[in-house]
Amino acid sequence: MIEYYEISQIEEVIKKGFDLKLISTELSIPMQELIKLKQEMQNRDRLKILQGNIKKNYLKVEKIRRKYNELLYENKEAKNKKKQEDTALSTEQVKNIILDIKNAKMDIDIISKNINELNKCNLSIEQCKNMLEILDFIKQNKKLKMGEGKKLQSCKEIITIKWLQGISKVIQSSNDIEELNEIKKQMDLLANSNSMYVKTLKEKISYKIFFIKQQNKKNNNNKTNAESENIEKLTFELLNEEIDTENAKKIVEEENKIRIENSSKNNSNFAQTDKKSQIAYEIQRKIENEPDKYIIKNPQLTIQKMQDILEINLESILKTVIENLIQRKEYNKAKEVCERYSKINNDIEDCIVYLRKSIKNAETRDMILNLINNSGTIEEQSNALEEVEEKIRLEHINTKAVVLGKSLDGIKTIRLYDVWEDNERDFSR
Repeated sequence: MIEYYEISQIEEVIKKGFDLKLISTELSIPMQELIKLKQEMQNRDRLKILQGNIKKNYLKVEKIRRKYNELLYENKEAKNKKKQEDTALSTEQVKNIILDIKNAKMDIDIISKNINELNKCNLSIEQCKNMLEILDFIKQNKKLKMGEGKKLQSCKEIITIKWLQGISKVIQSSNDIEELNEIKKQMDLLANSNSMYVKTLKEKISYKIFFIKQQNKKNNNNKTNAESENIEKLTFELLNEEIDTENAKKIVEEENKIRIENSSKNNSNFAQTDKKSQIAYEIQRKIENEPDKYIIKNPQLTIQKMQDILEINLESILKTVIENLIQRKEYNKAKEVCERYSKINNDIEDCIVYLRKSIKNAETRDMILNLINNSGTIEEQSNALEEVEEKIRLEHINTKAVVLGKSLDGIKTIRLYDVWEDNERDFSR
């Protein structure tokens, strides 16, 4: 995929008449992406001689596409820029700067200059520890001149922040209890114990150690609930059109018994509590989150069997089945399920309204993403926009409820409202 901020550079190369196959080979860009980009360039050229609604619609599409791409890449570019700043110095350069500090013979100006250079890059915990020891040695053994005390303190603050940032990363990634305890001891010796940030990191270490111990305790069991073969077997059975109901019920009882026994071994306060609702929940999450693996061929039969075997309420089952169908883009099947159960059960009217909205929003999302990502002629894109506009207007789509995805760094949720030109209008009313 061509990065958003590289597009203008690639367009310049295409304008100069270079062969697309050559560009694809030299710059490692998929041929399909280059063909799409060239089509967009041709559309812009044709736009200069077009008038009326077609031109107006195409400009709308371009605006939607631009807004979407800005949101998609915005945070990633900032993150990449920050990464470049953090890695502005090579590993070898960092080693040389640290060596210069050690050889500076307590010259505060040289040390301060080198410490400011280190502020541009990431340092290991060990490097920070060595720097702090050097700075403490200078403070204790050198008679400081006017202003040198402040410079030395500033250097220590820079390295301390880098050191604590390094510790924070280790806390997140490490599962070694001994390593975490050792870091905690170092913090007691080297850092200001009254600092709120230091206290927070110590609490994180304590929690991480507790979490690791709990996980180790669970892993000592013969088999964790999440690894149960019965759950996998049951999930496939419920989606099987030739399901043996009695056998499936036996599997549920067997799994329920195993879980109660495991709870007893762990001295759980809920050891004798029935685990069937837990089993049902795990099966539902599998069906919802892995739609390509768990395919619902006969929704009506699956719903009936889930009621009979898992003994859970109809609303919960409908949400699971509809979510699976939405993920597989089987919107007509999903609508048929809603239509059928709205007629036979008036008590679930609110649930059906919610599910119908979910289907409409997912359909709208797909139409918008196709509009953004597919490069057709100006006329084709104009027609596609009109179809989307009609759907939003006739079906009273709330643009704030249609989620198009997330930015590439996973921080921002992108909604139709963020890119839609008429977002000041509320079509849901």
